[in-house]
Amino acid sequence: EEFASLWQDMGVSAKAAASPRDAVKLALEHAGNDGAIVVCGSLYLAAEIRPIAIEILKEKSPSA
Repeated sequence: EEFASLWQDMGVSAKAAASPRDAVKLALEHAGNDGAIVVCGSLYLAAEIRPIAIEILKEKSPSA
């Protein structure tokens, strides 16, 4: 929350999430149907986020 607040103070839209799953959901909602999200951080974070993002995207589009 503190990090998001620093960005908000500079006029950037930023939100904090309680978990990686919540962060992916929030990012996908914000991006909309034609948008994209970018995950920045360590390889550990990317490895944690990837299966979560795949699962959420499959839930949104069962034919995928």
